[in-house]
Amino acid sequence: MADFGADVELEDFRAEAGSFTNVAMDLTTFLIQCLNAVQYGLLLFLLASGLTLIFGIMGVINLAHGSFYMLGAYLAFSLAPLFGSQFLLMLACGAVLSFLFGYLLEWAFFSYLYQRDHLQQVLMTYALILVFEELRSLLDGNDVHGVPPTAWRARQTAPRPRTARPSAGEGERVDPGGPPGAS
Repeated sequence: MADFGADVELEDFRAEAGSFTNVAMDLTTFLIQCLNAVQYGLLLFLLASGLTLIFGIMGVINLAHGSFYMLGAYLAFSLAPLFGSQFLLMLACGAVLSFLFGYLLEWAFFSYLYQRDHLQQVLMTYALILVFEELRSLLDGNDVHGVPPTAWRARQTAPRPRTARPSAGEGERVDPGGPPGAS
């Protein structure tokens, strides 16, 4: 049986793996990971409570509610160039169009699901997820889209001018954006 250096590769792998097991995590990284875990847990709670609320009120297991959020986002993306900086008018138009779209889906799909079995509800709403995702891909492509902020929102999020602060050393004035002593 020929040996093609498998033992050498295995020893190299063990040496590299051993170097990773001795790394200690600092407190900052640990706290960030704890906050990420809490955030992810809250996201899962929000998803589960949304499904529970929808099932409790409507009596339908709606797995496609995330697709409705996606449709609302693409509706805002499509309406933004038409309305320009008139945010409240765009918001009102988006609400009316969302209501009409929801009413159409209620009439076409969800009204037939109230008397059906839960499995049929899950299958229908999952099919809506697939249809909405494919329509999004066909109509808008797979690129990342963004909406520029309106004028009043841009004023709220404009960066504040930087001010000089005293350094910890001799009390000299230093620009926080540059290296120390560069002012």
